[in-house]
Amino acid sequence: MLASTTPSLGDLLAGIEPQEIELGTLDLANSGTRVDGLYFYENKDNDPDFMSFDKLTRSLCAVIAKHYPVLVGRPTVNSEGKGVIVVDPASLCMPDVKEIHIDHPAESFFAYSSKDKADPSKEVKFFDLPKFYNTDGVERLPHATYHRDNALTIVRVLRFKDSPYTAVAYSLLHGILDGTAAITFVRHWAKYARNIDNADYMLSTPPIHDRNVLYSRFDHIEPAELPFIKHFKDLSGTAKFDSPESIAPILLSTPD
Repeated sequence: MLASTTPSLGDLLAGIEPQEIELGTLDLANSGTRVDGLYFYENKDNDPDFMSFDKLTRSLCAVIAKHYPVLVGRPTVNSEGKGVIVVDPASLCMPDVKEIHIDHPAESFFAYSSKDKADPSKEVKFFDLPKFYNTDGVERLPHATYHRDNALTIVRVLRFKDSPYTAVAYSLLHGILDGTAAITFVRHWAKYARNIDNADYMLSTPPIHDRNVLYSRFDHIEPAELPFIKHFKDLSGTAKFDSPESIAPILLSTPD
């Protein structure tokens, strides 16, 4: 399995404004998890420029620069002790984007199952990832981590030998985008790929990364005391426990 060199991304991401995006408690609680995806696209028209690496890279950088700068920021704790993603145009955490050539057809890793709940007689095709990883010459795809010096966005474009299929694999941090947001990001990326020659293209409904939009939704919620917490309080009696004012320094001190 051979990897092509990563193109220079600095110019493609130029123009990003400096900003600081505060992470919520749930974001920090998910600091150790990630959102991975693998999408397959079939070249039905035998287009020689189908899913070109240049187009995918330029459209990825365009959607990040205009709508998802959080994906090139760096996790840190600010002066107030809050966990934040700092987007510094002079020190962007560049996405890790590479093209991978697989010396096997994609079809050799497809498997079928009859577990279609809507139609039990219909077979469902899926990609057998364990078989893929157990094949000679195939390396495991990398995963994003919360380390401030590692890429928060990892993309691999998989080219299969003698196959009409191209696959796009990505790995993102769950604390920045959850599963639904990651799917939305891929859809937005696809829109930019289809409009890559239009320098003025913008999403009609851009994403919102400000967590404060959600905070007001939870103001009326009063958390119930769980039985096991009450149990340990009863056992501890009047013993006092020191709780940190912020969990950000604790969670982000061991990012991986």
